[in-house]
Amino acid sequence: MNRREWLRYALSIAATPILPRLTAGQAAKPLPEELRKTLAAIAETILPATADSPGANGTNVIRMVEERIGTDRRWLALYQTGLKKCDRFVRDVMEEPFYTLSTGNRYKLLDAFHEAVRGSDHENFLKICKLDALNELFTTRAGLKWLGYPMDRVQGSGFRVQGPEQPIHRGAPLQSAGPQNSKLKTNNAKLKNEAPVLVVGGGAAGMTVAYRLAMRGIPVEVLEFGPLPKPLVQFQNDVFPEDLPFRGLGRNNREYYEPDHFTAERNAPYQIGQEVPESWLKRTRVAGGKTLYWTGHALRFSDFEFRSRALTGQGEDWPLAYAELAPYYQEIEKLMGVCGSPAGLIQQPDGVFLPPLPLRKGELALQDVLGRIGIRLISARKAILTKVLGNRPACHFSERCFLGCNTSAKFDAFTGLAQTALETGKLRIRPDSVALELVCNRHGRIAGVRIADRLTHKETFVAGRAVVLAASPVETAKLLLSSPAPDGGHGLANRSGLVGAYLTESMGVRVEGLLEQFKATPVETTPSTGEHGVIPRFVNLSKSSKESFGGGFLFLTQSGPEIFPAFAASLPGFGADFKEEIRRWYPAAVRLYGIGSTVSQAKNRVVLDPARRDEWNRPTAKTVFSLSDEDLALWQAMSDRAQEFLDFAGADMITVAQPGPETGGGLHAAGTCRMGTDPKTSVVNPFGQTHDVKNLFVADASVFVSSLNQPTLTVMALALRTADCVAEQLRDENI
Repeated sequence: MNRREWLRYALSIAATPILPRLTAGQAAKPLPEELRKTLAAIAETILPATADSPGANGTNVIRMVEERIGTDRRWLALYQTGLKKCDRFVRDVMEEPFYTLSTGNRYKLLDAFHEAVRGSDHENFLKICKLDALNELFTTRAGLKWLGYPMDRVQGSGFRVQGPEQPIHRGAPLQSAGPQNSKLKTNNAKLKNEAPVLVVGGGAAGMTVAYRLAMRGIPVEVLEFGPLPKPLVQFQNDVFPEDLPFRGLGRNNREYYEPDHFTAERNAPYQIGQEVPESWLKRTRVAGGKTLYWTGHALRFSDFEFRSRALTGQGEDWPLAYAELAPYYQEIEKLMGVCGSPAGLIQQPDGVFLPPLPLRKGELALQDVLGRIGIRLISARKAILTKVLGNRPACHFSERCFLGCNTSAKFDAFTGLAQTALETGKLRIRPDSVALELVCNRHGRIAGVRIADRLTHKETFVAGRAVVLAASPVETAKLLLSSPAPDGGHGLANRSGLVGAYLTESMGVRVEGLLEQFKATPVETTPSTGEHGVIPRFVNLSKSSKESFGGGFLFLTQSGPEIFPAFAASLPGFGADFKEEIRRWYPAAVRLYGIGSTVSQAKNRVVLDPARRDEWNRPTAKTVFSLSDEDLALWQAMSDRAQEFLDFAGADMITVAQPGPETGGGLHAAGTCRMGTDPKTSVVNPFGQTHDVKNLFVADASVFVSSLNQPTLTVMALALRTADCVAEQLRDENI
């Protein structure tokens, strides 16, 4: 039933009420004014005013409801109970009444309330409303019953109302407490009638750029390949595996992830290094990108990355130093909400922290023994709230962060940035938009982007005053290489010939051991979000290092039980005795996750595959990539040190999860449009502006000169810096 039909139906109800007409005196408001405001806000959230409907308030839904309540005290009490319960839930989370919230936050809180009462006596109501939360509050028998209507007085089966025409806010997050920098000014008059800035890609980098520009009053449009996520409906982090199909493993023996958030492997056929044959995270295509599924580690790079050659004699220097990026790190940390504790290490700079996550007993034991040999184990720095921040609730420790967070306690770029930017009215998100090529005008500047609808394949052109590429290092390089250059060269912004070159990737290793002192002890109930500790880089911290490789590595630490205990495969036995032995060792596991990076080499690169095209007729990308002797030496040292640390701690049954380098499955690719000051040896300048095309910028990890680990915080800090550059260039009319 569309809105016009709904409106006719609603008016017919108003004209012929279900209950007898009340007398003039009795028709006075039966609900207290506070609950009346709550009811009106809920009704208008469910049925907002649009071009073809005056909305719930316009059709006087609240009057209809109050006439149904009448003067019956029992009905009134039941109805008040439902409204108070909803409003009390909202006040606990937001510290303000429901009716004072913004539209986007009302959707969020109704969805959250739906989740909070799941499994209670409202089960039948929730089964009906599972997908649309409380959308059917006033429109089904179950909904009316839940709110206290006597079913013998309700006629018919109810009717369904539709949501907004463009539900950009639906299921959206609470507003983030993002920074408001009063020093950032833009001449809005100059930009009023201009085409927007186009951002290709809505992940960590793209949403950061869009957020900053929108907050500065600059119109911006995000072209996102995938759909908009619905965290409360799609994320399963609160559900135990036994309650999911195939015990949570599903297709291809994988944990459950929302299938609509990933494109088919045939549309992302490249592989980087010696990864697993099918790496699903490299195929993430959804607003928010991989930040929806990351584990939240937010570590700053130090000058050991930015000034590597100057400090260690190895590697390469970036065209910027840590001090230049530190203010942007601080701003992003405040926006995200990063927990941790100061450690005073120059190789792992401190930041702005919320209270840290607690180290578990296995990590504390490891911290103690490593401290004796001068190795520090510190609290992890993670973008997970350990206390309420703005409108976002604190983490309730469901642990399975890698499945997405349905409360926004773990930061992601969609819920943490897009909502606030959308509230400005300056941001538009265009989901399901596949970027085909960048289009230049006769002056050699970007005029816009040719796109195709992901679902219908219909093509269109979107004009923009400037374009910021944030599609991931492989996809950004592919788009540049497949876009025609005005001078007939091979790809856009590629006079240096280095678009796609210097591809780097992280390498990982997992090493696990069992600590005898914790065998058969009670299972620890300390809150968990996965890894709570980090062993920062401790090699190649001076020019006197004798390592056979440059760069360094770190370890993320975790201890205690996992839902699927990997160590069980190493235990002997069978049957009941075998199960009992697993139980005895269950609390005793401690794990080290080593992360390092490959060396930057020009020969490791992204190229177009002339023999393959995807379903939108775009050329596909492939990678030319091999590990150097230095890479192999770094990985072996990382694996050896992890085993040595566990052995020193007295661990039994130490196992390495893989026999050789695993390059991260496309999680941390970088370097395909590296930054520099010389146009002959780099693609972009230190602010992400391409040397060849002045109104074309790159804001993702493509611009990295080198990489160590966990790049998300650095990606976002650089993206914020790039956005400020775009804004200043627009203000000065340089682009």
